[in-house]
Amino acid sequence: MSNSKYPPSGTLGRNKYKDAENKPDYTGKLEISKEVVLDLVNQLKADPSLDRAVCQLGGWKKVAKDGNQFISIKANKKYESGGGSNNVRNSPSQQSADLDNVIDDDIPF
Repeated sequence: MSNSKYPPSGTLGRNKYKDAENKPDYTGKLEISKEVVLDLVNQLKADPSLDRAVCQLGGWKKVAKDGNQFISIKANKKYESGGGSNNVRNSPSQQSADLDNVIDDDIPF
């Protein structure tokens, strides 16, 4: 976890330890913002029959200083088309209060 000056993001790079077909081609890490975590929790709360939530991912091909290629990735809240009530965003102060409640009440660690 980080309190970096950069926005939450991650990378995927070629798996240097791939020695079997069932191992992943790429591995990496992704930091996810509190806003995205809250959106994921709210998706599951809104429909208790769901067993998974969705977020949007964006990826950019990049080359490291050592010449190795990797993909820079970022997670965003799920995009809902159509402009319905799912697209309404709470005020920043309400989002902050919601985040505090989720962190205190819903995440089991």
